[in-house]
Amino acid sequence: MLYTLFNYDCVASHKDNIIVKFADDTAVTGRIAGGDEAAYRREVASLVSWCGDNNLTLNMDKTKEMIVDMRKDRRTHQPPRKRLQRVVKTAQKITWTPLPSLQSIYHCRVHRRAASILKDPSLPQHGLFTLLPSGRR
Repeated sequence: MLYTLFNYDCVASHKDNIIVKFADDTAVTGRIAGGDEAAYRREVASLVSWCGDNNLTLNMDKTKEMIVDMRKDRRTHQPPRKRLQRVVKTAQKITWTPLPSLQSIYHCRVHRRAASILKDPSLPQHGLFTLLPSGRR
């Protein structure tokens, strides 16, 4: 009861956000539409500020962020290749050694994974792989 009275003024400030309080736990949920998550981020920042104003500390070890995507269009997110390539080039300059390109690393990992699937018939994906008639892999 005391906890409920203490955090009574901790309410959501945006119509798409909800603050759920149970026992000594608090959850912020928000609907993000059109990729605009500014209202949700402001709500989280507001909760952090409210905790500071009310002498409460957030246990960062228990703090989690979970994203649930309910869209019907399931596009895969592409990695930021230009940024990754920039990191590789910077690492080459620092170490003074040539590093493999992202494309060659990808091909090597795919080839290695396919070979491991071919070697292990207990894997569910094993039936999807067959050797070429020439015997080449």
